[in-house]
Amino acid sequence: MAMLLVVPGVALAAGGSTPLAFLLGGLACLALVFVVLGSTRRMASAGDAYTYVSRRLGSSAGFVAGWLYAFGVTCFVPMTMAAAAFLTRDLLGFSGGWWFPLFLIGMLLLIGLSIVRIAVPTLVQLGIGIITVITIVIVDLVVTVLSVSFAIVFYLWTAYRLSTGVGAVFSADPFALRTIATPFAADPLGTVVELGALLAAFVVCVGCATAATRTLYAMGREGALPGWLGRTHPRFKTPANATVTVSVIATALAAIVGFALATPELGDNPAMTVFYFFATLGTLAVIVVYMGLCAGGAVFFRLTRLDYHIGTHLLVPLVAMLLLGAALYGSVYPAPPAPLDLTPYVMVAWILIGVVVVITLDRARRSRTKPSFPA
Repeated sequence: MAMLLVVPGVALAAGGSTPLAFLLGGLACLALVFVVLGSTRRMASAGDAYTYVSRRLGSSAGFVAGWLYAFGVTCFVPMTMAAAAFLTRDLLGFSGGWWFPLFLIGMLLLIGLSIVRIAVPTLVQLGIGIITVITIVIVDLVVTVLSVSFAIVFYLWTAYRLSTGVGAVFSADPFALRTIATPFAADPLGTVVELGALLAAFVVCVGCATAATRTLYAMGREGALPGWLGRTHPRFKTPANATVTVSVIATALAAIVGFALATPELGDNPAMTVFYFFATLGTLAVIVVYMGLCAGGAVFFRLTRLDYHIGTHLLVPLVAMLLLGAALYGSVYPAPPAPLDLTPYVMVAWILIGVVVVITLDRARRSRTKPSFPA
């Protein structure tokens, strides 16, 4: 999905510098992986950004981080589902207006997969548990860094070949990989590429919905958000309330952008406007959160590492923050085309709302704990 749709989107702004953009982004991801791994080894939690930042920089900063992170990954839900709907419509040969009904079908399927927990025999669960533990150890020690490194090389190679093989014109073609595969390899290969992107888009959508759901669930469980978000399904024991909330919000956002802000500059189908709008908005939000994670990581390492080293425990988080900051700046200046130019203002507004919410909650908490004396 990313290779098929994201790379051409990046090329709209970066042009011939697209491979360099992916190289710098990959280096930032490697530095971020170091910080995140250092945190998860000592503090595993379902709350992710909310928990990690709150334990390092305080509960207020943690709330804003969780508030923004939940918003960011929630943006990725309509983004990826719009991609899945767009690709499904194209593969089936449906007209452009089918993107939203297909979007709704995909969201219903997502809710079902997220809430319903399939029963598995105890021995199978035990076997899966053992394999999972071994896998986590391997991933923690080796595979995480290697997989990120492979992803960097893969993105760089694809972006480079598209830039040199097709040229800057590929930025206007959302199916650049399929366009190349059909004449230079075989016609069925182009369809296979598109089908693979469709499946990847849906899987990523499920993952993003799960991340958003878990963040809302953790914040609801700890009282930072309404308590009903922290409740699980009575039968399946999954965060059903948070799952439905994320799905409804994602669908509403997709409808607003797709029907009110769609522009042919971002593609001949409204689904592509939804894709690029929420890709931009979600990325801006997540970048800010990741910068907070890196800042908190530097503090966390200084307070907890007995083998503290300035090079690895201070400079690596700083490098990640600088690269992420450069990506943030490049995303807002020069201003992207409409309606993407609205995304920085939406993100800032969401942050301000979060600050107001955290101040209100803090005052309410203080009023409840304030001792009262008899007259």
